[in-house]
Amino acid sequence: MTKRKLTRLLLNQLTASACLLCFFGFPALATQLSFNQQNQKLHYVWSDAEQTRHQITVDISQTQFTLTTFQRYSPKLMQQALQQQAMQWFQQQKKTDVLLKRERIGLNYELQITGPDPKQVREITNALRQQQNQAYQDYLTQHHFQIFKNFSNQWAVKPNHTAIALLSQADVAPFVNAFKPLVADKTEAEGIELLLSFIQSIPYSALGADKTQRGTGFSPPAQLLINNQGDCDSKVTLMASAMMQLYPNRETIMVIVPGHALIGIDLPQQGNQKILTVQGRDYVLAEPTGPANLLLGKVDNGSAVAIAQQQMRVEKFIKPASAQ
Repeated sequence: MTKRKLTRLLLNQLTASACLLCFFGFPALATQLSFNQQNQKLHYVWSDAEQTRHQITVDISQTQFTLTTFQRYSPKLMQQALQQQAMQWFQQQKKTDVLLKRERIGLNYELQITGPDPKQVREITNALRQQQNQAYQDYLTQHHFQIFKNFSNQWAVKPNHTAIALLSQADVAPFVNAFKPLVADKTEAEGIELLLSFIQSIPYSALGADKTQRGTGFSPPAQLLINNQGDCDSKVTLMASAMMQLYPNRETIMVIVPGHALIGIDLPQQGNQKILTVQGRDYVLAEPTGPANLLLGKVDNGSAVAIAQQQMRVEKFIKPASAQ
């Protein structure tokens, strides 16, 4: 498929962002004992799989947040923004002998160039298409989206999880600083497992869900921590972003299976921990979603079946240059 055809397909056919619907039943629930926010401090109390009580206080009073909200992908809003940019671009060309019209074709509006000279119309039309292609790519980047093929082999749009995890480093720093004393005397695996239990204990929320549709939203790490709720891909992104600072020598991946997401960490396998080998590197899998206290290397049955059947996509979280 050519870039032009792909862009046109995305502009005209996408009706919703890709959503990761994390509706898995877990028998044993993670426990957040309390959460409160006061004077720009976030106070969390939770228990891990061994029912050991932990607590941290995160001071966000000095933090200049980069990304605290995330707007759901809307093809209609995206198309309106791109067409407005295209009209501004056309006005800058100062072509008095051709016209730019916004015409309704089916359920969509498209821009059409008209004029007396067919050659000039073709030239301006091609230039406009190039401008729209670039504007579309810029729109995805600026709003932290990326295109991908979903499990139905259809083009869709989803949050760019790896870019968001990297962009959120400063946002997550207050949490990481508060968490470091808790893992100072622990092995790497023990510390990661404690981080996992904390994220599992955060209340699950199918973001954007109502009585008629399941969640189609996403919370970047700062928003998840402040609102104290999140869904599967939001929690995986938070854990990956925190791992970049807590354990910068460890690589992490997001494993997307139908309706769900989990994380992989390049730790040495211990016992019968579930691992996934990607490009010759072994990653121990984990389920940050909760509410189960699933230990490091333990995954939900649905995740295990999907992975065994190769119904998955893998995305590598890119670490900051200073950590590489």
